Amino acid sequence: MAEPDTTDTKHLIGERLKTARELAGLTQSQVAERLSVSEMTVYRWESGKFEPSFAKLQALARLFQQPMEGLLGGIPAAGESNVSAPVAHVRLKGYVSAGLSREDWDADLGTVPVSEQVALQYPGLYALMVSGDSLESQGIRSDDLLFLNPVANLRSDKLYVIRTETGEPSLRVISLEEGRILLRSGFDRYEELAINGAEFLGQVVWHLRRMD
Repeated sequence: MAEPDTTDTKHLIGERLKTARELAGLTQSQVAERLSVSEMTVYRWESGKFEPSFAKLQALARLFQQPMEGLLGGIPAAGESNVSAPVAHVRLKGYVSAGLSREDWDADLGTVPVSEQVALQYPGLYALMVSGDSLESQGIRSDDLLFLNPVANLRSDKLYVIRTETGEPSLRVISLEEGRILLRSGFDRYEELAINGAEFLGQVVWHLRRMD
């Protein structure tokens, strides 16, 4: 199954952020000041180099007085007709552990807007929010959003969310070797795990990064 082109997604969001900012009559410097980020961060969002976090998207939507769905697909970029792109909502079902203990892993956090194309490509798609910073060196930070395909087959070197006997969902990279499943913990070592030793919650198919 093909994975979504996240580069196109980042550039699409960036174009729409720029359009919304210009419609609001704000400069990149003013947006940076209002959101307590650097002007370079705003530039990187708009140029499609990085994606704003879910929390920052909410703040941008409030600042621009636009629905967040618009920033993900409802505001026409330069040269586009004023037709809203299809948007779907997927459940934000809770948290995934990255070194931070919690009691509310399965908290209902509402919904997250995504493009309808991505939602149709992955039936059952849902999101989890990263809790903890133990994977920050790998580019996965606390409060990032991970979008999971719960019906994906196990494939070597793909990133999955699993639940072990502790009950905490956590991230692992899968390696299939001689009929055994090895789980790379923290991306730096292998831990052997029997097939019945973990519940596979889904393959990560999209990572929405938090940017400060």
